[in-house]
Amino acid sequence: MKLIMLNILTCSVPACGIEDRMLELQAEAFSDIEGLEFVPEHVVRFLPRLDYPGLIAAIQGLGWTDVLGSLPATLPDDPASDEAFLYALFNALFVREVQTGTLTCPGCGTVYPITDAIPRMLLAPEPNQ
Repeated sequence: MKLIMLNILTCSVPACGIEDRMLELQAEAFSDIEGLEFVPEHVVRFLPRLDYPGLIAAIQGLGWTDVLGSLPATLPDDPASDEAFLYALFNALFVREVQTGTLTCPGCGTVYPITDAIPRMLLAPEPNQ
């Protein structure tokens, strides 16, 4: 699972109602994808939807100091014109991939496993009553 997914995925529990906070990511294993082409314009398109403080907090929580060291603590004033920043963001969002781990909802505590880089967001069916 690439970190860009943290901005997209939400809790699947209907009664949870939490929509404004990222799921908490724990990574057991990760890898870097090689050979991806850096296209600054593609990264710029994600900027309006990006929860940058949430991304930085997730990277800190994962302990990925190599990724964190290349990103500023706050979003630059004009990030679209800063190619070095866009390249570092590209690497954080698209190159590093969580192979196994979990996503946890901070609202209801539901845990979603990540297996083979795919987050499993479907809930188990409730037993018949």
